[in-house]
Amino acid sequence: LTAAIRGDDNSAFGVDYDFVTYPKVSGAWVISEEDFFNFEPVNTLKLRAAYGQSGQQPDAFVAIRTLQPVPGPNNVGTVTPDNLGNPDLGPEKGSEIEMGFDAALFDERVAVELTYYRQTTEDAILLRQIAPSSGFSGSQWVNAGEIRNSGIELLVRGTAWETRQHALDLTLNLSTNDNEVVSLGDVTDEDFISPGSYLRHQIGYPVGSWFSKKVVSAELGANGIATNILCADGQGGSTDCATAPEVYLGRNTPEMEGGFGSSLTLFNNFRINAQFDFKTGFSKLDGNYRVRCFFFSECRENWFPEEFDPVKIAEIQAAGPYVNVLVDEADFLKFRELSLSYSLPAEWAARFGARQSSITVAGR
Repeated sequence: LTAAIRGDDNSAFGVDYDFVTYPKVSGAWVISEEDFFNFEPVNTLKLRAAYGQSGQQPDAFVAIRTLQPVPGPNNVGTVTPDNLGNPDLGPEKGSEIEMGFDAALFDERVAVELTYYRQTTEDAILLRQIAPSSGFSGSQWVNAGEIRNSGIELLVRGTAWETRQHALDLTLNLSTNDNEVVSLGDVTDEDFISPGSYLRHQIGYPVGSWFSKKVVSAELGANGIATNILCADGQGGSTDCATAPEVYLGRNTPEMEGGFGSSLTLFNNFRINAQFDFKTGFSKLDGNYRVRCFFFSECRENWFPEEFDPVKIAEIQAAGPYVNVLVDEADFLKFRELSLSYSLPAEWAARFGARQSSITVAGR
């Protein structure tokens, strides 16, 4: 059993924010050491659980109101508003419960670590746009409401094949994340705040999700111009795009990510390592496609619109209000690294006063 408390004060906090404390308590039980435990495939099993709080401090200087120097009339130096700042800005505070186990199985040839977590973040540090009438442009960091995160983290390691001179070891790790904006506190009268173009922190949706008007039907005229354009009404139907709401297009952070690795040892001296990683369940805005098609008309859709879906052509020709055509699924699986290592004979290493030496070639 472990219990602790941490206290923080930080110069990055706003001047009107004071000290913050974070308690925690955790426990673990190696149940496989108990007399009643007799489950043959399992060599060791540890159960664990924890509850604790932690904080994320604001970035340096974002709470401070600043001005920046600019050339004035007749080249006289002057200043102009830069960062609005926020004297009430404090840390975001997370409360989390974790439960899981660590196990070794089959004569310790396989190891498994599994954790479930559920976290509630209060006073989340989020970015919101500010009105130019304030005298400052751009955005402001604020403590806003509550965000919920939950998911699992899994690590599996094992020896799939082993002889006196050879072995194959495999590793899999993955994590999932389900997050949702629960509330936005009193920083806005609406159900969302916008951190930038086409992104929203909206109640009931993941943090920083993509939102835009979405064209759902259109026709292509004889001149190649999209007509009779209708947009999603947010309720499963369609409506005139001029009055259509901005609808959810996807989340900006992965729902699942992880990696897979293998290590093959041959003749005790050669080792081949390979590593893959992946992310899935999120979308990104395709800036290359946006510049080519929206700004410079240098993609095929601009010149041969009859070859494409009229809905896609309608969004491209509008060049701005509709970005569904630009928000693409960003899932990937990458062959991240391959390496070959050779352990040199001990007598070679001894010439340099060393016990072991190896040569590795890697591509990443």
